Amino acid sequence: MSRLAQPLFCPVPLGTPAQATGLNTVSSAGPYYVAAYRPEQGAVLKRNPNYHGSRPHAFDEIDYETNTGPAQNVSEIEAGIADFAVVSDLADGQLSSLAAHYGPGSPAARAGRQRFFANPLLGFVYLALNTSRPLFANADLRKAVNYALDRRAIASGPAAQPTDHYLTPGIRGFRTMHVYPLTPDLARAKRLARGHGGRAVFFAGNDPADRELAQLIKAELAPIGINVEIKPMTGFGIGHIAGTRGAPFDMALTSWFVGYPDPANILNYLFDGSSIRATSNSNLSYFDDSTYDRKLAAAARLIGPRRDAAYQALEADLLRNASTSSIAIQRRTVGALLRPHRLPGLPARLPDRPRRALPQAASLSHRLNANRAGRARSSL
Repeated sequence: MSRLAQPLFCPVPLGTPAQATGLNTVSSAGPYYVAAYRPEQGAVLKRNPNYHGSRPHAFDEIDYETNTGPAQNVSEIEAGIADFAVVSDLADGQLSSLAAHYGPGSPAARAGRQRFFANPLLGFVYLALNTSRPLFANADLRKAVNYALDRRAIASGPAAQPTDHYLTPGIRGFRTMHVYPLTPDLARAKRLARGHGGRAVFFAGNDPADRELAQLIKAELAPIGINVEIKPMTGFGIGHIAGTRGAPFDMALTSWFVGYPDPANILNYLFDGSSIRATSNSNLSYFDDSTYDRKLAAAARLIGPRRDAAYQALEADLLRNASTSSIAIQRRTVGALLRPHRLPGLPARLPDRPRRALPQAASLSHRLNANRAGRARSSL
């Protein structure tokens, strides 16, 4: 059912042609329809007069624009040109400033005028520990890494929150628990790492934020005897190179955003050893244990509460005993309703529920027609 709920399975009228380049418009059964579409520029949605359901449709028109950067969106909101933006791509300092002025706990929020909101995405940033190489073939050293990291320092800023989970809120089987601390337990980490340290080749992104994060992780692992050598590369390059079996790395800082909200799309996708091949691997820890492969395959065949319980137990088992990856950050999508006057039809606060990730290449924005609700813009 999680797969069937994807946009890929959206019903369309019989006879809708299948075109490799896509269709500019298609009939909709929802509260809005696509009235106009401009490739690489945007789209206009209008209320569907034939829709009589309960899904929200307070606006007469929603105008989407693409390729607008977060800084431009914020400046246009502050100028009163646009109303709503998702500004996740702003620098952490800028996001922190917006959160201090307009976020929860701010003077604006206490006065009932919160204009900056953060909601979790169904995804996370994690440190894959390559179990196919000698250093992290040792499970105790992998556990030591998990105890040594300062997740609160790594996940600082309003665009992230610290976690030690694989399953995130919004994924079936998620349960609030802490196998590893959010702040370091160095004494325990050192006991586990004693006699097992060494040199670790670390694949990390080359943008300023990733470089800073890599240096922080390097410093946090030094006390347990791991001498980290950082190899910076593009974010997409990490997955490509580390996804090649035999690649010369011990750790890789990467991320995963689920294709559909089901625990199999995390645990099976990242840790099933039977899926390991020569290239294009998703199991970047190269964890290959037939016992866990059988458990993962068995859980995937279940449905309903039994499936949820099986994956809940599997997550705890993998965290406690395999420790193949160190989960440090749950990503958040940061929404800002920055225009001083709230738009009719928008809630007093955005719901705190997980959102599915959009492709990173998408820079999507939208405005709302002034005849009902002014204008609004969202950069995703």
